[in-house]
Amino acid sequence: MQATPLPERRSLGLGRSDSPSLSRKIGAVSKHLDGVIVGKEWLKSLRAASRGVPLATEVFGFECRLRDGDDRIDLGIAISRGSLRERSAGERSRLERAALLDVRWRQIRDFLELWAHTGTILATWVPFCFLEYDLPVKGSAVAVPSVFVALDSPLGPRGCNARTRTAPALYAARRALALLLGHPLSRELDASLARCLEKLPDGGYPLHVGAMLGRSARKVRLSVMTPLPHATSYLQSVGVGTSIALESATDRIHPLVGTVQLDFDLRPESCSRVGIGLRPQRTDLDQWQAALAAVGRIGSCSPRKIRALMRWPSTEPSRPNSSTRIPRFDRFLSHLKVGIAPRKPTEVKAYLGVRDLNAASLASVSTDD
Repeated sequence: MQATPLPERRSLGLGRSDSPSLSRKIGAVSKHLDGVIVGKEWLKSLRAASRGVPLATEVFGFECRLRDGDDRIDLGIAISRGSLRERSAGERSRLERAALLDVRWRQIRDFLELWAHTGTILATWVPFCFLEYDLPVKGSAVAVPSVFVALDSPLGPRGCNARTRTAPALYAARRALALLLGHPLSRELDASLARCLEKLPDGGYPLHVGAMLGRSARKVRLSVMTPLPHATSYLQSVGVGTSIALESATDRIHPLVGTVQLDFDLRPESCSRVGIGLRPQRTDLDQWQAALAAVGRIGSCSPRKIRALMRWPSTEPSRPNSSTRIPRFDRFLSHLKVGIAPRKPTEVKAYLGVRDLNAASLASVSTDD
């Protein structure tokens, strides 16, 4: 799922909090999904998976398919270094228990521990990471997520040269993936990763790298931002095949966005599956409506689901004299994604975000100590 705001990321106010639980928070916002975007069985699966998440979060989100009749939903949670370093005893205990139950969680724990340590390349270059749970979870004593490691700090997207970022981003990605996968990248995949970062055009930058631990085929996924006019030429330069469908998709969204997120798996051979993530340059509801209309011309989107999405964004007002233990949320649209693969229907997804406004700490994510 990759449920992070783009291309201009929101300031993630991530603090430590064990109460209310993630399951309760999801229960509190699920009514706003209207039963239109997701079905009751998927909501049940979502809450069941959330009970096994060992780390607290103040920002989480959902990945929803927009095709009519496809009610699948996945869960994503964001984690900052600050919240990780402020873990409660309960969180530490749950993380250790997960590490005992599944070796993949042991690898995740090892990554988190090094990331939290001041002075490492990960501490310097990775502002946050997020966990993606593909639902329903099966075949494990504890739900195991895929882990996406952000690579877009400390430099911001504006005024930076892609080459300035390549070396530290590559080193951080290699270190993170070696820990998360339990072994260094193969020579072929390492060369593919280096090539993908080195070929970024001016105005492009790496977003995150993902270890797909939650899937049977534990692939490595790369996400980059690139100016829309350079998207297809960049993909061709790194061995990701383009297609008429891809070119048509970029043409249709051109008036709405200046940059796009490109998601693809790293492979020694050519890869032809790609996700195009987009977020309107202005994020008012009219622009979101226009963006949804554009992606609806690329892939199948249910009008009913689009109407439900337009009702999602909302910030709950503060209540004087109310307890901070009563959840209060900011619900927002993060981004849309168009998935294009050979011999498969084009898929459109929406990423819905939730921020707990009663977080213990509302400081912006920072790599400063």
